[in-house]
Amino acid sequence: MKAGFLGFPKSGKSFTATKLAIGTIKLFKLDGPVAFFDTESGSNYVAEMVRAETGKDLMGVRARSFDALMQFAEDCINEKVSVAIVDSISHPWAEVMASYLQQLNEKRREKGWSPLA
Repeated sequence: MKAGFLGFPKSGKSFTATKLAIGTIKLFKLDGPVAFFDTESGSNYVAEMVRAETGKDLMGVRARSFDALMQFAEDCINEKVSVAIVDSISHPWAEVMASYLQQLNEKRREKGWSPLA
Protein backbone atom coordinates (compact mmCIF):
# COMPACT_ATOMS: atom_id res chain seq x y z
CA MET A 1 0.00 0.00 0.00
CA LYS A 2 1.09 3.55 -0.65
CA ALA A 3 -0.74 6.40 1.06
CA GLY A 4 -0.22 10.14 1.04
CA PHE A 5 -1.33 12.73 3.56
CA LEU A 6 -1.76 16.39 2.72
CA GLY A 7 -2.41 19.07 5.29
CA PHE A 8 -1.27 22.17 7.08
CA PRO A 9 1.70 22.08 9.49
CA LYS A 10 0.83 20.40 12.79
CA SER A 11 -2.44 19.01 11.38
CA GLY A 12 -1.68 15.39 12.27
CA LYS A 13 -0.13 13.94 9.11
CA SER A 14 2.74 12.18 10.92
CA PHE A 15 0.40 10.92 13.63
CA THR A 16 -2.09 9.60 11.06
CA ALA A 17 0.64 7.94 8.98
CA THR A 18 2.00 6.27 12.10
CA LYS A 19 -1.42 5.04 13.20
CA LEU A 20 -1.94 3.58 9.71
CA ALA A 21 1.48 1.91 9.88
CA ILE A 22 0.70 0.35 13.27
CA GLY A 23 -2.74 -0.76 12.09
CA THR A 24 -1.21 -2.34 8.99
CA ILE A 25 1.31 -4.25 11.08
CA LYS A 26 -1.42 -5.51 13.40
CA LEU A 27 -3.91 -6.38 10.65
CA PHE A 28 -1.42 -8.38 8.60
CA LYS A 29 0.47 -9.73 11.64
CA LEU A 30 3.79 -8.42 10.36
CA ASP A 31 6.97 -9.01 12.36
CA GLY A 32 9.20 -6.21 11.13
CA PRO A 33 9.60 -2.75 12.61
CA VAL A 34 8.28 0.62 11.47
CA ALA A 35 10.92 2.81 9.81
CA PHE A 36 10.71 6.58 9.46
CA PHE A 37 12.52 8.82 6.96
CA ASP A 38 12.30 12.10 8.83
CA THR A 39 12.91 15.44 7.15
CA GLU A 40 11.25 17.63 9.78
CA SER A 41 11.49 15.89 13.20
CA GLY A 42 8.03 14.27 13.12
CA SER A 43 9.51 11.03 14.44
CA ASN A 44 10.05 12.69 17.84
CA TYR A 45 6.30 12.79 18.34
CA VAL A 46 5.46 9.23 17.33
CA ALA A 47 8.39 7.08 18.52
CA GLU A 48 6.86 6.27 21.90
CA MET A 49 3.50 5.41 20.31
CA VAL A 50 5.22 2.93 17.98
CA ARG A 51 7.09 1.35 20.89
CA ALA A 52 3.94 1.13 23.03
CA GLU A 53 1.77 -0.39 20.31
CA THR A 54 4.26 -2.68 18.55
CA GLY A 55 6.81 -3.46 21.24
CA LYS A 56 9.58 -2.35 18.87
CA ASP A 57 11.59 0.81 18.62
CA LEU A 58 10.94 3.10 15.69
CA MET A 59 13.80 2.80 13.22
CA GLY A 60 14.68 5.93 11.38
CA VAL A 61 16.96 8.41 9.78
CA ARG A 62 16.91 12.18 9.73
CA ALA A 63 17.85 13.40 6.28
CA ARG A 64 16.51 15.41 3.36
CA SER A 65 18.44 14.29 0.29
CA PHE A 66 17.21 12.02 -2.48
CA ASP A 67 20.31 9.85 -2.10
CA ALA A 68 19.55 9.40 1.60
CA LEU A 69 15.98 8.43 0.72
CA MET A 70 17.22 5.78 -1.73
CA GLN A 71 19.61 4.43 0.92
CA PHE A 72 16.72 4.38 3.41
CA ALA A 73 14.65 2.29 1.00
CA GLU A 74 17.51 -0.16 0.52
CA ASP A 75 18.05 -0.37 4.28
CA CYS A 76 14.33 -1.03 4.80
CA ILE A 77 14.54 -4.01 2.47
CA ASN A 78 17.71 -5.34 4.10
CA GLU A 79 16.33 -4.91 7.63
CA LYS A 80 12.95 -6.47 6.73
CA VAL A 81 11.01 -3.36 7.71
CA SER A 82 7.26 -3.98 7.66
CA VAL A 83 6.15 -0.38 7.08
CA ALA A 84 8.19 2.64 6.00
CA ILE A 85 7.01 6.20 6.52
CA VAL A 86 8.55 9.04 4.50
CA ASP A 87 7.84 12.34 6.22
CA SER A 88 7.99 14.32 4.06
CA ILE A 89 8.76 13.74 0.39
CA SER A 90 8.94 17.50 -0.29
CA HIS A 91 12.69 17.91 0.23
CA PRO A 92 13.87 14.92 -1.85
CA TRP A 93 11.32 15.82 -4.56
CA ALA A 94 12.56 19.42 -4.74
CA GLU A 95 16.11 18.09 -5.14
CA VAL A 96 15.06 15.78 -7.99
CA MET A 97 13.20 18.60 -9.74
CA ALA A 98 16.16 21.00 -9.43
CA SER A 99 18.54 18.35 -10.75
CA TYR A 100 16.27 17.65 -13.73
CA LEU A 101 15.93 21.35 -14.52
CA GLN A 102 19.71 21.73 -14.42
CA GLN A 103 20.16 18.81 -16.85
CA LEU A 104 17.44 20.17 -19.11
CA ASN A 105 19.01 23.63 -19.16
CA GLU A 106 22.45 22.18 -20.00
CA LYS A 107 20.93 20.52 -23.09
CA ARG A 108 19.13 23.78 -23.97
CA ARG A 109 22.42 25.74 -23.70
CA GLU A 110 24.10 23.25 -26.04
CA LYS A 111 21.42 24.06 -28.62
CA GLY A 112 21.75 27.81 -28.05
CA TRP A 113 18.35 28.04 -26.37
CA SER A 114 17.60 30.16 -23.34
CA PRO A 115 17.34 28.35 -19.99
CA LEU A 116 14.07 27.56 -18.27
CA ALA A 117 13.43 28.95 -14.82
